[in-house]
Amino acid sequence: MDSSVKVPRFLVVKQYLENHINTGNWPAGTRVPSENDLA
Repeated sequence: MDSSVKVPRFLVVKQYLENHINTGNWPAGTRVPSENDLA
């Protein structure tokens, strides 16, 4: 992938959330960070 291509912020956030959920970093019942915490 060309590093000069900007990835939309929402896709970066989506990938971050999915990675933490799928890897078990956030077990069931864990609250995800607020929008302000993610910014």
